[in-house]
Amino acid sequence: MPKIVDKRERHRLYIDAAAEVFAERGFSETRMADIAKRAKVSKALLYEYFTSKEDIFLQVCESIVSWGPLSSLDGVPSAQGFTDLVADVAQSYDEAQNFFLILSDFWAAILRGPEAERKVFLARVESFYETPRRALTNLIRRGQKASIFRKDIKPAVVANMVIAGIEGIRLQHMLDPKNARKSEALQLLARMALTELVGGDTIPDVDMRRLSRP
Repeated sequence: MPKIVDKRERHRLYIDAAAEVFAERGFSETRMADIAKRAKVSKALLYEYFTSKEDIFLQVCESIVSWGPLSSLDGVPSAQGFTDLVADVAQSYDEAQNFFLILSDFWAAILRGPEAERKVFLARVESFYETPRRALTNLIRRGQKASIFRKDIKPAVVANMVIAGIEGIRLQHMLDPKNARKSEALQLLARMALTELVGGDTIPDVDMRRLSRP
């Protein structure tokens, strides 16, 4: 009986192998042959799943953070729900191996590559941030409808601020873990966002222990 090939499983294995090679060698120094060797398959088989090195690199970038089930997508929106969602997004970054090594190559390819390549890469940026941006934006909008959050705040702007803040804090922690104070910085980021969302000088009492991960 012929062996049944799970194409999704193989695709995942090839993505994982490519992520390792890109993290070690960088985008410009990596060849499809290197990825095939790491995955222990022929280069011809690799091309059955990916059209080019650029294609597999973009798919690696899009899948490097496994967002998992983000909290607070259902139920009543609240300040605590928002805080838990920020913690979920931060945890997803923490669990992503080689995130900044590969993402720095992604941005370098956009900034230094030929115009045609830049356009292709930029067209895929939105999809990378789609999951956390949508989760944060939807929660804020539901909070606005429930009169929990200010209605004059633009949800997408707050979502972008949170994501950018988490990435910046995570990068500082990687480069200077002694002084970055990641947990304190993440809690301050959540408080700043909540202050804007609820208005006034004080924010509701929330449990921020999930933002205290080492």
